[in-house]
Amino acid sequence: MKDKQKEILIEAWKMYQNLAKGFGENSWKIKTLGIGFWSTVIAYGYKNSDAIIYLFSILIVVMFFFIDCGMKTLQYKYIKKSIEVEKGINDYLVGSDSLSFPSNGISTNVEAIQREDYIFLIKLRSWRFWIQYLCMALISIFMLTYSPQNKSVNNINANSNIKYRKNNDFNSNFEKTLIYFNLGESELSISGEKKLEKLQEFTKEIKSVIVIPYTDTTGTNQMNRKISSERGENVQKKLMKIGIPKEKIFISSSNTLLIETSINVKEPLNRTVQMIIEVGTKRK
Repeated sequence: MKDKQKEILIEAWKMYQNLAKGFGENSWKIKTLGIGFWSTVIAYGYKNSDAIIYLFSILIVVMFFFIDCGMKTLQYKYIKKSIEVEKGINDYLVGSDSLSFPSNGISTNVEAIQREDYIFLIKLRSWRFWIQYLCMALISIFMLTYSPQNKSVNNINANSNIKYRKNNDFNSNFEKTLIYFNLGESELSISGEKKLEKLQEFTKEIKSVIVIPYTDTTGTNQMNRKISSERGENVQKKLMKIGIPKEKIFISSSNTLLIETSINVKEPLNRTVQMIIEVGTKRK
């Protein structure tokens, strides 16, 4: 009888060990998948200079963290079960007269994951589990905080040498906006096209648009001048397409950088076209 009970305990121990191993492996797979997915999103956000993507990357970190917490908690619960069975086997091997079974029997059922389980995993002694997620979250927050969209255009030293002519027939004001381009490209991106298309409903109020194209410091001067010129022309074509007359659009060549950098720096703010839009309503 004892031999039969011993075999049951040994099989139960093996089962719990295999389950714990399986959930442990799932935890690593989830962590690896999360890091890969997060890295892809961060790279996409950087390429397109999109702060919303960085915000999305934080949500990805949180989502994978909680899924990983679930896997890790289940691993620990089955390890605990295997330890209880192991204790009974060890007691028998050292001379106990009877085999002791776990108080709640042998079953694959475990208690539902509680808040205390998550608290246990975020304690300092469990840093090997959560340190990767903390690093990813901090990088996402850094990118979100210092992304080009969050830099004030008013703080940009763009010496365009443009003098504004006041028209006494209109109440005029000037608005600045930036159109971002991909590295080494002069074609408008989807987000750039959509941004320009939003001006379509205000074409009657727009009195003039000054287009100032820029490039970063990667590539040769000749190539950068060509890309800069093409970016300005492509913005002009799009503005004309949405209904702004060509005579209201002025392309100003700029030999300066929007953001001062050293050579071979891929600064997203320098891969832009700055538009200074004069909007006015006729005086009564």
